[in-house]
Amino acid sequence: MTPQLGISSQKVYVTNRHNLLSPFLDKPSFSKKSFMWMVGRGHIGDFGFFLEGIYRTKPNHKYVISKEATKVEVPNNSFLFEPLKIGDVVQEINSISEYFAEIINGITATKSFSISGGKDSRAILGMLDHFGITSDISLSTHGEAFAPDVMAATDLVKCMGLERQHIVNNNSPKVNTSLLFSKKIAQDITLDFIGSSLSDFKALQLNSNILIGGHENGFKKRANKKSLEQYIASRRWWINNLDILGADAFELIQSEYTSELQELLSFVPVNRYSQVDLVNFRTTTFVASNLTNFHISQNQIHPFLDGRFYRLLCGVPDTLLDSQFIHYLLMRNSSYPIEAIPF
Repeated sequence: MTPQLGISSQKVYVTNRHNLLSPFLDKPSFSKKSFMWMVGRGHIGDFGFFLEGIYRTKPNHKYVISKEATKVEVPNNSFLFEPLKIGDVVQEINSISEYFAEIINGITATKSFSISGGKDSRAILGMLDHFGITSDISLSTHGEAFAPDVMAATDLVKCMGLERQHIVNNNSPKVNTSLLFSKKIAQDITLDFIGSSLSDFKALQLNSNILIGGHENGFKKRANKKSLEQYIASRRWWINNLDILGADAFELIQSEYTSELQELLSFVPVNRYSQVDLVNFRTTTFVASNLTNFHISQNQIHPFLDGRFYRLLCGVPDTLLDSQFIHYLLMRNSSYPIEAIPF
């Protein structure tokens, strides 16, 4: 994604939306479709915004903006799907791990890592331990004291002797009486003209702490075996996972999602439909703030969101993808048997 920068007297603002100001040259109008997405998914999933005319830049697209128009170029990414040999996969995983270890080792700021005890955070922790850089990282887990994730994380840090660095933030049970859509939308539109869309951040500021994260790009999805028609049919209810949309709203965004998905997957190998779908319609919308912080603000590090891991995801043999080999190897690289701790 290509960010755009704007500088004020005190802060640098970043946005990953093109045609940003065009709606304000005329009378801005509210996008009902974006609201439908928010209701159905909990986040906008079609690269739109609450005001018509503002759109998120799409991954793997190049935007050339001039006074006359915005030109969009779609590069050829077929090389991503070129098959990788098992030996090359192992070598590449170790090379990427070494690359991130060198970066993290060179950071003098305090470091923190949110650990759930699941496969993603466990794999990243294994990578860090392999290079001996866990001793100065504070670990935190959020959840109820006896929740499965919290118990798994507690067992994990105990196995590695990191209990003194680990904090569990117990969340009190709360009844969510409202999703407060109106409040969030109003804040988005009136307070954040770069278009945060409930998932981007508002401004880049100096941060004395580096957050290391475990967001993943579809590594736990198995290789797809459905035809294009069957796969698209299986995704029919994705846009309404809260089961709250009315029939008209559902059909409107479902038809557009189906059309975009069909176009996106037309040049993708059948066995990678799930991964490419996830990266384009969820990772780059739902965790957009982490992506932008990862690449621009430099106060977050998410190894799994790196393009080289995406290349692995697209090129590894199906057997390695289905067995979650990338996660397993990173865990096994630890000096502790963290892969054996119950999830």
